[in-house]
Amino acid sequence: MSEHVFRHPDLVQQLPFRDYIRENCPGASQGLSVLDLDLVPLLFGQIIGRPKNADGKFMLTEIKKVGVPLNYAQGRLLMMIHNLLRKSDPQQEHYIGSYLLHWDYEDNSPVAINGIPATSDLFREWITGGRYIRSLYDPPGYIPPCLVTKATG
Repeated sequence: MSEHVFRHPDLVQQLPFRDYIRENCPGASQGLSVLDLDLVPLLFGQIIGRPKNADGKFMLTEIKKVGVPLNYAQGRLLMMIHNLLRKSDPQQEHYIGSYLLHWDYEDNSPVAINGIPATSDLFREWITGGRYIRSLYDPPGYIPPCLVTKATG
């Protein structure tokens, strides 16, 4: 029914739900894009200095092959979600940010996080909350409230 096209079909997980939508629903030219987020890392408990059962902190991530950008719909959706979450959690108690990860699938290793070259050590520091990397849709020079508090407190 629709013109859904996967740019990298070798990296798309084939699910019956996706097939159903492709065969039975309108496509992007008719106003419907169905998107997914790749991973939502959640930090909780001791790693962020909170009780184990307390609410944690999370980030939104999209993973792409090296050199592949977000497509228009992915970028717009991720930006809308980011803006809503920033407004609902201005102190960043729970939402850390949105990130585009470029990944080397042959070596199974990180290449970049929001355009910043990444080693395995940097990736591990970042994903466990030990290293700040500016969120994809925060303006240049943005400093999260948690870092401002540490610097001035």
